[in-house]
Amino acid sequence: MNPDRPNIKYIKTERPSSSNTQDHLDEILTPMAEQLIKEKHQYQLTIMYTDTHVISYAYAFFQKKMVDLQYVGDAVPENRLFAQYHQTYTEKMKQHIVKEICKENSKIRLIFATVALGM
Repeated sequence: MNPDRPNIKYIKTERPSSSNTQDHLDEILTPMAEQLIKEKHQYQLTIMYTDTHVISYAYAFFQKKMVDLQYVGDAVPENRLFAQYHQTYTEKMKQHIVKEICKENSKIRLIFATVALGM
């Protein structure tokens, strides 16, 4: 079946190979973080597929960039606007993320994921 769906948008962004990978990631992540801060609940649900190393970097980058603005309500992990999803995550956290993003008004708006999430 054709994967083209009107409610799904595929974007592939390649980061240039260099010794300064961090700088290239910052160029990709900064506008995403700024838009998430601005739009919060209105930010389009986004899944960023990448490797585990980049997931760790991106997650820490967003925590630092967003500080208290990363939460919807109380400052608890379950209320964070972004999440990470990878093979070594606990089943409980994986289930929480999947259940949350299936909701019509999910608190999670951005997920940094490996293919463990599926496509």
